[in-house]
Amino acid sequence: MQKIKAKKWIVKLRPSINKLAKKYDEITAMLLYNRGIELEELAQEFLDPDFYNIPNPMIIPGMKKGTARIIQAIDKKEKICIYGDYDVDGVTATALLMSLFSKIGMEVEYYIPSRIDEGYGLSKKVIQELAKSGVNLIITVDCGITAVDEVGEANSLGIDVVITDHHEPPAKLPQAVSIIHPALKGSKYPTKNLAGVGVAYKFAQAIMEQINYSKKVEFLKWSLDLVALGTVADLVPLLGENRVLVYYGLVVLSKTNRIGLRKLFEVSSIDPMEMDSYKIAFQLAPRINAAGRLSHAKEGLELLLTDDEERAKVLAEHLSKLNSERQKKTEKILMEAFGKIDNLPEDMKFIVLHSPLWSSGIIGIVASKIVEAYARPVILLEENGDVFHGSGRSIATVDLYKILSKLESHFVNFGGHKMAAGVTINKANYENFLEQLHKICSQSINNEDLVNLVKIEAQINFNQIDYSLLKTIDKFKPFGNENPAPIFMTEKLFVKYFDLVGKNKNHIKLSLVDESGLSFHAIGFGMGDVEISSGDVVDIAYKLHLNEWNNMKNIDLVIEDICVKK
Repeated sequence: MQKIKAKKWIVKLRPSINKLAKKYDEITAMLLYNRGIELEELAQEFLDPDFYNIPNPMIIPGMKKGTARIIQAIDKKEKICIYGDYDVDGVTATALLMSLFSKIGMEVEYYIPSRIDEGYGLSKKVIQELAKSGVNLIITVDCGITAVDEVGEANSLGIDVVITDHHEPPAKLPQAVSIIHPALKGSKYPTKNLAGVGVAYKFAQAIMEQINYSKKVEFLKWSLDLVALGTVADLVPLLGENRVLVYYGLVVLSKTNRIGLRKLFEVSSIDPMEMDSYKIAFQLAPRINAAGRLSHAKEGLELLLTDDEERAKVLAEHLSKLNSERQKKTEKILMEAFGKIDNLPEDMKFIVLHSPLWSSGIIGIVASKIVEAYARPVILLEENGDVFHGSGRSIATVDLYKILSKLESHFVNFGGHKMAAGVTINKANYENFLEQLHKICSQSINNEDLVNLVKIEAQINFNQIDYSLLKTIDKFKPFGNENPAPIFMTEKLFVKYFDLVGKNKNHIKLSLVDESGLSFHAIGFGMGDVEISSGDVVDIAYKLHLNEWNNMKNIDLVIEDICVKK
């Protein structure tokens, strides 16, 4: 199977009548429209986020029953266990609720499963151990929505369960005391795609309101660093309430009073005053995640909770070291996977690979890289005896959860959403699963779907690129899922200068001139194999970047894709 180099450019249509254009400049109005914002009131909320205008948490399904059960537990001094997940979303959600109970003077314990040894979600074995230790109430964060049998086990042992989750709800729900989930059927909560830490945050808000906690506002504000970390890391849409929480969360993160995060900034060479969603996604989150991938997520949790400066330093350095190891192992698995894919038929629409040498803690990252290279949904599986543990990733045009839901009977465990999923499957069911999967995909996935998309906000000319445009773009930060850094398109550019740069000469550096004579420098990362030379005419899709060097400022173009005219 060959890698897919070509990308499909989608230029978002300019509306014939845009009411926002009467108040805002053309580019601002266009960017707002592209994010589904057409009303002036919504535009104002987007461009000027208001922390005090976030929705009432009691609107979320299950919140009333859930907070009532917590208040009962507080009054009776019951033994509570917070049961979290091992990714950044789950770890930050666990840390947030641990901090809340500490503030209100109640000791609670936590349990986060080992990604490597236990896998995702609630475990009957663990629940049995918690029952023996006297736990009366389990609060799940970022997990639990599919744990029908496990909650049933807890109920039989006299343990109540309050679920807080955000993953796709299945047809059959667990019989918990309460399921706090913004997207349950019939929900009227406006932000149905909160991250797991976002749901935990709303739960904390509701609890504090019910007990009239005097420092509620202070806690809510200073917890936004955790919310920003988990929300950005989990790739939920940065629109609506998620955008508000991350917008202010970045401010809190820049001045966080968590010693562990400050030490993590140091080992990551991050200036906290320049904090943005990119630094969370590519520098902070991978280090926190590295604990769960190669060791145990409790190290990441301890980093977020510790008050010991020396311990924080040790943990931050260890997480950074683990992340370096993770990067090396990721590259090794990726090369092995590419070798396997070379032997697959070109007409295969869904890539599934397995190996006993692969780590379930890393293969999700590798799957994402394969999706980018081959423009197909991917599942990678680690063989562990008679069981396969795996991670799936998809392309924008294929709903992974919908496809895998049709094969749910083949899985021991399964959960996720449109773009990502986790699966556990018995080895004995694997061949039948694979056969059924390819049958479904041959009928439901068209060849036209197998493409990487470049979503272009607007076609512009070089004379529209200036510092004013950069200021306009800055208004849309923080960038993330469904609110990406804008990609623009310009046609018929003359390549005045071309060079290969970088240690391995795998990047291209260009000087581009438009028909009026205006020019800009451009760089294309990882595009060293593009057949291009000085004198060519090209169309480019690109982002804008302010390059500051030696007290000089220049606007550069960062190429997303390039089309050489022949």
